[in-house]
Amino acid sequence: MREMVGYAQDNNGHADLQKSRITRDEKDVQEMTDLLFNSWLNPFSDESQPLASISTKKLANKELYTTCGTKCYKLTTDTVQQVIELSSGQEEAETRLLLHAKHAATPHVKAVTISSEDTDVRILCISFAHVIPVPIYQRCVSQHQARYVDISKIAGVLGKKVSKALLRLHAFTGCDSMSAFAGIGKARPLKLLRSKDEFQAMFQNLGEPWSITEELCVQLESFVCAMYGMMKGNHDVNQCRYAVFCSKKGEAESHQLPPCRDCLHHHCKRANYQTAVWKNALTINQVPGPAGNGWALESDESGQGLYIVWMSRSPAPKAVTELLAYTCKRVCKSNTCECILNGFKCSGLCRLADCSNQPDETSFQSEEDDGDIDLSKDID
Repeated sequence: MREMVGYAQDNNGHADLQKSRITRDEKDVQEMTDLLFNSWLNPFSDESQPLASISTKKLANKELYTTCGTKCYKLTTDTVQQVIELSSGQEEAETRLLLHAKHAATPHVKAVTISSEDTDVRILCISFAHVIPVPIYQRCVSQHQARYVDISKIAGVLGKKVSKALLRLHAFTGCDSMSAFAGIGKARPLKLLRSKDEFQAMFQNLGEPWSITEELCVQLESFVCAMYGMMKGNHDVNQCRYAVFCSKKGEAESHQLPPCRDCLHHHCKRANYQTAVWKNALTINQVPGPAGNGWALESDESGQGLYIVWMSRSPAPKAVTELLAYTCKRVCKSNTCECILNGFKCSGLCRLADCSNQPDETSFQSEEDDGDIDLSKDID
């Protein structure tokens, strides 16, 4: 949460995503964890008495494994022992629980049950089912009723190749930390994945290195074209975007179109990074920061935060942006003027003929152009 959510949130942002809320929650969890470990390690302290009595009743002959930072400890009624093989640089519980599930799958264990309703957890379990030697079940509770999903059976039906590629597909088509393709969903991409071996091989390569290759970006671009129905040799997402726009007779909202190549490239970088994080769930390797992989670190008055890089090129040719007009009535302000909000200078077509956001005269270049305007030179 701390690394995936930018700290700068406006007043209308969700309360759970605001910096003060995240910082306070992290502090509370850390204090509770420290209290647990200190009390367990020092049974003679004043704060340890209630915990000692609870542990004696609840644990009995059981073993409790709990994490603190990168370390993991095994707690019994009278001992605390660090478990080196369960140390991990992963921050999210959804990835660390896979390491614990594999550790618990000893020869005398008949099955492993994971209590979670999270979709990411289910996809992770399906993808790693082939390396955990016992059946896996996911316990989901709805309206006080529990149901158990047979993860191993699902993985067996999908097959090893599809199960492994499914995790990559899930990151690419949208998960907790990744944006999704509006109106596409999961069923259509999964059908494409299962229909062609080349797609399965392509997604198995996603997340292998921490930085995505240009070759893989080109292959993923072809897959996006297929998701939007371009099956006849169209591998150019910009051409696909234009074709979808024409098919709707020009009456299409931006969210109904495929992303342009620039946006898709940054999306591929984020999907590759998220997949690499998941792929290393069973290792103790340190996870590198996401900056430079479709995210960027920026500083503002509230501190340093992680922000999504949606695109790095102009959203439209300069000749088009100069024709945009907005209707500020009295004065152009940063929080109300659409030109300022989108990083544009006010044009002569705007309602206010004179404002502080007008371009400088020195910014104009005298050009003699007898031909047509090249609208493609500012975009890919």
